[in-house]
Amino acid sequence: MSYICGNSGSRIVHRTSCRYAGRIKDKKYFATLKEAKEAGCVQCKYCAYMRKYLDSERKELTGFCRRNGLYYEFNPQDGALDVISHTGRWKVIVNGQKHFIWLYHKNLYREKQASLVPGYHSQSIRRSTLMGYMQYIVEHDQYRKESPLFENQIAGKSKKARAQQKKQAGKIRRWQSIRYVTDLLNHMEEGTLI
Repeated sequence: MSYICGNSGSRIVHRTSCRYAGRIKDKKYFATLKEAKEAGCVQCKYCAYMRKYLDSERKELTGFCRRNGLYYEFNPQDGALDVISHTGRWKVIVNGQKHFIWLYHKNLYREKQASLVPGYHSQSIRRSTLMGYMQYIVEHDQYRKESPLFENQIAGKSKKARAQQKKQAGKIRRWQSIRYVTDLLNHMEEGTLI
């Protein structure tokens, strides 16, 4: 994905698909959003829809995720919200002209299939908020833990696949611990720790 910024001095960077990108006459291209920000650009509020969703729900999401063992992070490279749960990885993306949010789950047991998000498959549920999707993820994890089918899938895996899954579970625990400590330090700095 590439980004465009005008050389005129506005210093607003747009995705190439943004409706305002076409209005820029003297264009400067960036390969990544990080590169554009390092050049002093700020992201266009019209083409950064996930950021808007996230900013409006951040406090509620952070508390919910901490209570339920989820880790989330905004990925500026693809504009998606990456979520890590006990049983998998998820991406929440904004897509379409009406900028609806969609949930994708990392392919673990399915054959590779064509998808808008490579390596992930779309979930057949629709929610209007990020919190709605987080609640679904927790319900999905609970179902997977209780489902005998899930246990059979793990038991039938190769030794290499089981080792990889164990390694992934360790990473998730470390990320959750890091997130918890970071949140704790932020609360201490803000003086909001009870």
